[in-house]
Amino acid sequence: MLTTLALVSALAMPTPLTTLDPGDALVGGDAYALSGDSAFFTRTRGRELGVYAVPLTGGTPRRVFAYRVPPRHTPMPELSASAQRVALHLLVETPDGELDSHLFSGPPTGPWTRVAPLDARAADLRTATVDGDRLIVHEQDRLVVHDAAGAHVLPIPDQGDAQTATVAGDLMSYAEEDAKRVVIRNWRTGAVVATPSFPGFPDWVALGPDGRAAVVTGPESLYDLLPGGAPRRIAGTGYRPVIAGARVVYRQSYGLKVLEPDGTVRPFGVPTRRLESFTADERHVLWSANGCLLVAPVESPLAIGAGPGPCARAELELPEQPSQRLASTLRVTVRCVSGPGACAGTLRLTAGNRPVVSRARRFSIPVGEQRRVRVRLTRAGKRILAQAIRRDRGVIVYARTTVDGHAASAGGGIVVR
Repeated sequence: MLTTLALVSALAMPTPLTTLDPGDALVGGDAYALSGDSAFFTRTRGRELGVYAVPLTGGTPRRVFAYRVPPRHTPMPELSASAQRVALHLLVETPDGELDSHLFSGPPTGPWTRVAPLDARAADLRTATVDGDRLIVHEQDRLVVHDAAGAHVLPIPDQGDAQTATVAGDLMSYAEEDAKRVVIRNWRTGAVVATPSFPGFPDWVALGPDGRAAVVTGPESLYDLLPGGAPRRIAGTGYRPVIAGARVVYRQSYGLKVLEPDGTVRPFGVPTRRLESFTADERHVLWSANGCLLVAPVESPLAIGAGPGPCARAELELPEQPSQRLASTLRVTVRCVSGPGACAGTLRLTAGNRPVVSRARRFSIPVGEQRRVRVRLTRAGKRILAQAIRRDRGVIVYARTTVDGHAASAGGGIVVR
């Protein structure tokens, strides 16, 4: 039975599409989105921000758009996409701390054009999302839907409620601050579809075109609302849910969960302590974890690790380490969070950003287990640490792990006295 489960898990390994280096973008990291059978992501190199497309099956990314960032300006990109349209919302921070907002949109194959606000005085484009071939723009305290028929300003009774407004198909939803309820209505006809109430204020509303909603209130309390039904509390915590066809994908603690149509909840993806964000559609889930952009069919079971590709296939965690006395050998506790059967690699110690102070030590740790790795210092490394201890009464030593040529660890340092 265990062999069968391991085989199924191996076959379900997510596809790694590209590495996502937090240093690529100056602030906020890389953005990404699903678009049919492709994924779009941003990457900043120097002053040039590029948008790339890559097949969900993996392959060489193709640049589809580029933006030249002015000197001493900081780009903060956001992407939204469907099979018909892609939108890049780009906030650029000026040297004076002001924010300039730029919006570009078009078909996945291009060309993309700049989208100006309806009111030139309302140049603050706060968010932009894509729903099918529609572009939904949050301008100041209103929503504007751009489609083949033109631009439609959606009336919202209280302008403050526009902060939580979202659109899916012919429906829109927004949370009423005073009433602690969500209003779902047809934005074309104005007809109210549902007005469910909640114990706390709805901080996050995900809406489906059929009227299904996933609502987060209070301290990460997740509710599922089916068309014509009452809100149902989902056990545990959950936040930032996304409607994925008949399913709901959401984040819980360190991993992803899928709420199935029958109401059951199951883990999804790869076990991780470095989940950053995710998005989903009715067929796939796209997420960033352990410095990698990963994709898998939404019906996939939990996998033991990522498939082969441009990213590290294993993720390591360095739990809190006890302080140690300086010796020729230091001990580092390493946990294998995920990987293809085991986490095998090398470990070196550094004193902050200074040179390496130890020899490389190889290790192999089964998935889900932790081991204490003994690492021998070099003579020069021990002298460096001894000098720091005499000067500062202690030094923080960091463990740098490498698996398949990729950095693969996350955690704090070791205090050596």
